Amino acid sequence: MGLRVLITNIELWPPSGTVLYVRDLALELQRQGHTPVVYSSAAGGLAEQLRDAGIAVTDRLGRIREAPDVIHGHHYAPTLVALRQWPTVPAIHVCHDHTSLNDRTPIHPSIRRHFGVSRVCIRRLLDDGVPEDQTGLLLNFVDLARFSPRPPLPERPRRALVFSNYAHEGSHLPAVAEACRRAGLELDVVGAGVGRIVTEPERALADYDIVFAKAKAAMEAMAVGAAVILCDFSGVGPMVTSTVFDGLRPLNFGFEALRDPL
Repeated sequence: MGLRVLITNIELWPPSGTVLYVRDLALELQRQGHTPVVYSSAAGGLAEQLRDAGIAVTDRLGRIREAPDVIHGHHYAPTLVALRQWPTVPAIHVCHDHTSLNDRTPIHPSIRRHFGVSRVCIRRLLDDGVPEDQTGLLLNFVDLARFSPRPPLPERPRRALVFSNYAHEGSHLPAVAEACRRAGLELDVVGAGVGRIVTEPERALADYDIVFAKAKAAMEAMAVGAAVILCDFSGVGPMVTSTVFDGLRPLNFGFEALRDPL
């Protein structure tokens, strides 16, 4: 018999790393025979996607008739609200960001394990007082049924994409745009920072030869077969190749990998 799994997240819009993580997690749990319920802000296209798939989404725990078997918590506030509602239900907590106030560590006796998606997130958990034997690295993932390979890359790249909610004229976008101009690359930008939100990036990524991204967005671009340069507002990292992949994986292709100035 499947489990009733309550997944918490502070929001479901706009699409971001944790929002898409929750969507993919809920759909996979459902596919494996479990009953996921998402507790979050209930508006936006991703909430509608989940409802269309038969997954309940609610912003009021009182509407949930049966107690969950386990709580899969993301973000400080909604995780603790769920644990106040069901204080004896076992829970896990996943930290996705090492600086965000929303990702500070909830402390509660029912949380059996705290996970970080990168080494720097693990350090945050430890700094927040979680015992080392209750922490673990839970690497990010990509739904390979959703992100399928594009045709082989051309001999010379033609089109590039900045794939980031943080891309705008005040962040890393001008530096990337200038680099692409010098290289003769046509550049597009996708993300909340420029008001171009896509809920199905798997459809867009196949159109680009080079993608500038980090973390889950970078992994999605890799899964499609684009050449990925790690880059975001905090700096730039290497192009991901088979030679450096294993070293970048525990960094979540994220903050710690962006070592060089823009």
